[in-house]
Amino acid sequence: MENITCKTRLPLSPVSLPTHLFFTHLLLGGQFPVPQHASSPLLALRCAQAIRPYLFPDATSPTAVAVLIDAPLTWSRVANAVPIQLPSPPLPPLNVTVSVNDKPLTTGLVPLNATAHPLPFSLSALSPQSAPFNMSCTATFSPGDQVFSASAPFVYLPENPSGSVTKFDARTGALLARPPNGKGGRFAPLFPIGFYTQVDDYLAKDPTIPATLAQQGSVFVCSSILADALMIFRFTVVRCCFLPFFLLMKESRFILFQVEQQIKRLWIVYTARWQKQVFI
Repeated sequence: MENITCKTRLPLSPVSLPTHLFFTHLLLGGQFPVPQHASSPLLALRCAQAIRPYLFPDATSPTAVAVLIDAPLTWSRVANAVPIQLPSPPLPPLNVTVSVNDKPLTTGLVPLNATAHPLPFSLSALSPQSAPFNMSCTATFSPGDQVFSASAPFVYLPENPSGSVTKFDARTGALLARPPNGKGGRFAPLFPIGFYTQVDDYLAKDPTIPATLAQQGSVFVCSSILADALMIFRFTVVRCCFLPFFLLMKESRFILFQVEQQIKRLWIVYTARWQKQVFI
């Protein structure tokens, strides 16, 4: 990578900061601000759907259909943290009501300091749509009938006749995907094991490499197509990732065929960072 100056580790040598813009951002960024300290306890109410997105078939499947409630007590002025008056222990729970587009969806008691506390509900109360719903969560707390609120988007999509969908499990932080064989199946956690590869100087030289990667336990092929490849810039979802349809060199088309038709066990991850000036 051009114009990169590394830190010198020789004795008594001065430190040289990287001159490449990307590495400069890494050094100067990443400094998170420290939230201010409060003089009294705060409640930072948060809510989110357990699985994002929900799909129309989830209404009749054993998918975890629930809203997750966070109710942390904190002394830091973090997002959505507001003062709360606490009685003497034991502390009573919050009475939480979840509404979607101003329509009550579910209610339940949530302990203070709870994390990802599930409030189950039925998707039959909603009709799937392409635009996100507006989800609001309201919590009441005694004494004094204190009221706290939070909001978040709620995504419940119609079934897609083509392509695939990747879900996010907010309970664990995992990605959920169907098997990459084009035949559907049960959503299962996807643990991304693999490594970065090239097409023209690696994959294209040995057509058995995708099969070998799959046998070794890899679940994806990550590859950068040459920057000057002629492309048709239309994105579609393929095997849980965004892959552009492009007019590629013969070797690239062959590798995609190997992964898609022969292996049936690999996801394709495509990086378009060198083509960003064309996408914009």
